[in-house]
Amino acid sequence: MKLIVFYAVLLSSCATLSRSNGDSDGGPLPCIAKLTPCLSSLRSPENPPDVICCILLKSGLVDDVSCLCSLFRNEDLIRIGFNITQQDLVGLPPRCGLASPDLNKCDHAISPNPSDLHPPPPVNEPPKGNQITL
Repeated sequence: MKLIVFYAVLLSSCATLSRSNGDSDGGPLPCIAKLTPCLSSLRSPENPPDVICCILLKSGLVDDVSCLCSLFRNEDLIRIGFNITQQDLVGLPPRCGLASPDLNKCDHAISPNPSDLHPPPPVNEPPKGNQITL
């Protein structure tokens, strides 16, 4: 049941982030969904990341750097959405045999400013216009 609630909150957050930035093709942080197979190893360092986690992470580090940079910089989203720390997230690539991400390169990546990302609206807020909320 907790896992279902987590995914519902995660999807709601992604939908809200997408609407708040006017992005119609998956939102500014689509890499969040790609990291869900990594959650067990992120939360429990003694659990090695599985192959799917590492493949998706490698793909994100190559193809979606700006998204991962936005995620790395948004400590509140990491803490609230995943219940992990920024250090947990940054430490994942080496556990997959990948190079540690250089967060200084994130300053040069094109990505939304984390301060522009807004938390999801309260559950009791009615939908605005023709937007569908989860």
